[in-house]
Amino acid sequence: MGKSKNSKIISEAEPLVMAKNKSSGFNAYFLVSLAFLQMLVSSGIILGWQSLANIIKDTGAYRFLCEDPSLPCVEEEVYLANLMSISQSVQMFSVLFLSILMDVIGPKFMAVCQFITALGTFMIAVGNPRGSIDYIWYGAILQNLCGCIYIPSFIHLSNLFPKGRAVIASTFSTLYGFSSLTFLVVQLIHSHFQTTLKVSLLPLAFIQAFFVLFSLLLPNRIIHLGDSCGFSLKKCGFYSIKGNTNEGNSENQVNVVRSDRENNSGFVQSKIKPLFRSIFSEMFVVQFLLEVLVVVSVNFYVSTLSLQIEELSGLSSIEERKKIGYYWSTIFTTVSPFGSIVGVLEGYLVDRYGLWKSALVPTILLVVCAIFKLVPNVSFQLLTFIAYTTSQEAVFSSAYSLFTLAIPTDVICTFAGVNLLLQSFPVGYLPQYLISLFSQNGWTFQEINFMLIPPTIIVGVIYVKFLYTLERKSKLQSINE
Repeated sequence: MGKSKNSKIISEAEPLVMAKNKSSGFNAYFLVSLAFLQMLVSSGIILGWQSLANIIKDTGAYRFLCEDPSLPCVEEEVYLANLMSISQSVQMFSVLFLSILMDVIGPKFMAVCQFITALGTFMIAVGNPRGSIDYIWYGAILQNLCGCIYIPSFIHLSNLFPKGRAVIASTFSTLYGFSSLTFLVVQLIHSHFQTTLKVSLLPLAFIQAFFVLFSLLLPNRIIHLGDSCGFSLKKCGFYSIKGNTNEGNSENQVNVVRSDRENNSGFVQSKIKPLFRSIFSEMFVVQFLLEVLVVVSVNFYVSTLSLQIEELSGLSSIEERKKIGYYWSTIFTTVSPFGSIVGVLEGYLVDRYGLWKSALVPTILLVVCAIFKLVPNVSFQLLTFIAYTTSQEAVFSSAYSLFTLAIPTDVICTFAGVNLLLQSFPVGYLPQYLISLFSQNGWTFQEINFMLIPPTIIVGVIYVKFLYTLERKSKLQSINE
């Protein structure tokens, strides 16, 4: 029996469909790869602020603040420390406004954020603090203004890879921490070639400017689960090809809120209601408690690292205590970014084993690190510090994987912005309170670290139990449907 006319048409169309799918797959990989590079050179570079501060101090840009301009002084250190603190505060408080614009305008809004970042780097490079306007000061603020917005802004790209959504989302989270190496590389080049501040930073400014052009090529609308990716100059770059998959029907999706994806569902129905349901959900409270606990604990540990090492050293000479504190803290801050690589592994575990089983990894790491901090050995604290950094990135990766699988794509950026803004209040206060226990109340660091163990265990158990219950309910709902 011969083939029918319809079967002949289908067979002739198959190569075209395969070629289209292959092209779409290449576009998706290319788009995400460039987004990864953009994260690396632009997002969390403020985490490597100490390296940039070393370059600025080495070039003597603020040496005029010292009584003897030929020598470094405390005034110079304090000025740069205040600049870093203000820059970080502005970043945290700007994230909500920027995240709302990102959800409303779409991915191409990243071009505005990227331009601000590149402009800030350029202003630091060419600025002269002795002028009427301190362009280095304003440049540092602009450079880091959009830092926190990069992760939630790119999370929607994970929908291009339905079977690896958590891996992609956790990689974006990991690259935020890993981007602290950007200024370290610049510092190494500056130290080796003895370049000026301008020559050291202008290449980075030009690289960041390139990603302004890349951001203009991003899709006009957010990519949803099941969409594919195309590229056309006529359509001004990458564009999303609408698919038929519903986010609620994804294999590893968990149901926290329901959202209508259709464009005719209305702004309130598709954005406002899902956003408020997400914010006022049990999920928000649980992950908020865990992230705040982790950030407060790690910030306190990192900010007092040299002091804790001095206490552990047991040396009587103040000068020797300072030397050993500086030596070990330098080693710790150099190796810490590499611990963030575990964030990608956490994403893989989420895709492979689900949320609650994968959450055991960061939870166990957190508890172990909290206990290990009590070990009175300086060398042992190197292992503890690496593990602590690792657990922090694992927690963030777990949280952003949860966002990816539970929060509607159309509001995920605003949701993350609200989350980060609310975190900024306890994160800004509690580490200072813990430091005051040492400086004003006479507590030892061992006593403070011991105090942090019970809440770490309690919050960790609550987080894992919540994810277990959430996944169980989602599976039962999918079976009933």
